[in-house]
Amino acid sequence: MLVSAISKLSMSPQDALKVLRATADERTGAADLVRLLRSQPTFSAEVIRHANSSAYSFAGRIKTLDQAVPLLGIETIRTLALASIRRN
Repeated sequence: MLVSAISKLSMSPQDALKVLRATADERTGAADLVRLLRSQPTFSAEVIRHANSSAYSFAGRIKTLDQAVPLLGIETIRTLALASIRRN
């Protein structure tokens, strides 16, 4: 539905760089990433979709960034941002 439609949009290189810089900073925590990602609906949808993949076997449905970011971790968010850059 909406998540599917949003996820087909591209993440801008500037937004990807913001995510990469944040994930490279050792002071960045999950709450910091959540705040940053809230301004990036395309990437947020991708993060939530990834958190709901079978690879994480979470007992319920992940619906928010507040749930998805700590579950995935900073390194996975960084990897997703890098993959987004490569797709563009």
